[in-house]
Amino acid sequence: MDRTRALQGIREMRFEALLERQERGELSQMEAAELLGMSERTFRRYRDRYREDGADGLRDRRIGKPSSRRAAVEEVQRMLGLYREDYADFTVKHFHEQLTKRHNDRLGYTVTRLALHAAGLVEPAPRRSAHRRKRPRRPPRKSRRVSFDLPTIEKAEDLLPAFAAVVAAMGAGDLALDEAAAVVGVLEAKRKAIETVDIEKRLAALELRSASK
Repeated sequence: MDRTRALQGIREMRFEALLERQERGELSQMEAAELLGMSERTFRRYRDRYREDGADGLRDRRIGKPSSRRAAVEEVQRMLGLYREDYADFTVKHFHEQLTKRHNDRLGYTVTRLALHAAGLVEPAPRRSAHRRKRPRRPPRKSRRVSFDLPTIEKAEDLLPAFAAVVAAMGAGDLALDEAAAVVGVLEAKRKAIETVDIEKRLAALELRSASK
């Protein structure tokens, strides 16, 4: 049994089981249709076909029938003959272009390519090498503890020597660029805190002067 017929059989058994549950009142038509991945209308149509024809009514009527889009054997043989006689040194792409322009052939490119492969007239292109496959991502680097000397920072003027110490540590190789940027961010937060405290002190002093007048 081929894969298509095997899947068809599984779908039939699943439909029969869910239809039985729906008829017992355990499921609504909408719920049964959702479990089957179809619309409620399609579920009712399958139910009616099952009641009339049994399991045969559930089978896909396209299975076993030749596709209406399948290329005619005569067209394929004509194309292969043209390739052998006049275009044996052409690539599939260039051959298909001439086939369409000069011979009014309606075969698609994929049909042409696969037929040439099957006839042994053209070798299939090699598969992509392993280096083109998606590589796993590296885990993000974990932060590390760093230790270097910083001056005591109590006022805004103390920040300049602190920034200089960060630059010196980076230049000596004790700090990576992202680590230095993180330390500068901490120093910047310290600067804003000092400025905030200083502004509050000035405002308090101004309020005190105004109250004493």
